[in-house]
Amino acid sequence: MLKRVFSVVLLLSLFCSLMALSSAAEPLFGEVMFAQRYADFSSFAETGIRFGTGGGTPTVSFNEGLSVKPEDDLKTYLLLPDLPDGGAWADTYTVEFSFSFTEIAAANGYFGFLMTGKGGVPSNRTELIVRANGTLDGIGAFSDSFKEAMAKGEKVTVTVPVREGMMYEVEAVCGESAETLALPSVKIIGEGSRGFVVRNASVSVESVCVVRGVGYAKKMGKYATESYKMTAGEDDPVAPPTADRASLSLCMLFGAAGCAIFVSRRRRRV
Repeated sequence: MLKRVFSVVLLLSLFCSLMALSSAAEPLFGEVMFAQRYADFSSFAETGIRFGTGGGTPTVSFNEGLSVKPEDDLKTYLLLPDLPDGGAWADTYTVEFSFSFTEIAAANGYFGFLMTGKGGVPSNRTELIVRANGTLDGIGAFSDSFKEAMAKGEKVTVTVPVREGMMYEVEAVCGESAETLALPSVKIIGEGSRGFVVRNASVSVESVCVVRGVGYAKKMGKYATESYKMTAGEDDPVAPPTADRASLSLCMLFGAAGCAIFVSRRRRRV
């Protein structure tokens, strides 16, 4: 009888563990993994943003957003802090960011997003470049109405879906214009750092977020409404405990308890 009870407990604990692992492997579409809304900040140190070492260093401040003003004609990188879950990535996710041009220093001025890069320089980069003249490097150009709205300093909101590690299109909204530009060929986006890239232009960055999944109906989780902020002395974001981890731990506890009961009763019989 005890053997049957033990077998049932063991099978149940194994089943629960597999269910928890399966659930953990499936991304929760719409869960915001990271977000910063720069109207929420008063100190640049709170953002956790660091400058790339391979370019210029701009002047940064807060004025209804994160104002970035390059001091020279060098490309400037602002690297975002790692994802709060410790760097775990989903293959399918969406990057969203909003900005506006405040000053154009040269005709080739641009603001862009670093989809992935390695190290502090950074190297091995994949960048999405939005030029002030209304073109996206290697992708195409926006309509005349979109360009006119952007030239007036209106907010540009860019959405980049990545499905199974592949970037295939860019969606953008500015003023009354909403457009989708397809990439000539998909780009493979690997693991690495994310951030902003600026050259020959000053910009005001309103927000940025990284969301699990594509085509989600709504955003969920802590960072759907809050901004991630670095605290004094914090080096890396720490992941809060998740329901999946808690379920797995509970199942393992039940399994261990079942084993302990079986061994204890068997020893008494001996």
